[in-house]
Amino acid sequence: SYTIELLSKEKRYFTRVFAINDAGVGTPQTSSPKYITPAKQVPGTPHSLVATPGSGLGTIDVWWQRPRIPHHTIPCYGSYSLPQDCPVKYGGSTPVSNGGEPIIEYEVEYNERSDFNGIDGGRKRVTGTSCTILNLTN
Repeated sequence: SYTIELLSKEKRYFTRVFAINDAGVGTPQTSSPKYITPAKQVPGTPHSLVATPGSGLGTIDVWWQRPRIPHHTIPCYGSYSLPQDCPVKYGGSTPVSNGGEPIIEYEVEYNERSDFNGIDGGRKRVTGTSCTILNLTN
């Protein structure tokens, strides 16, 4: 198999494969279905997450950066610890690490347990790359 990357979601793509040996190139096989449009992809994991005590009583401030590594977990450039920006799909403006689509919001989850199974937690959806979690108690 072979993965063709950086395609536009607005276009149809046709594929075919040839077998090649020392005698030459064989007859191609075309794909079934005849053409395909790339599926939307989910974004990768947000990068550089930091949580600090907030300025108010019972608050936590959380910051992060947009994904730098695509959902398939392989950096486009750089390394896992220092990933570089991924390319933009042909005709697009959003990096493939964002799933090739603009990120419309983030969900921040908090809990008193590291496995997130405790009863004292919650989730908050935000449109930016930071938030303050309020009303936390001992």
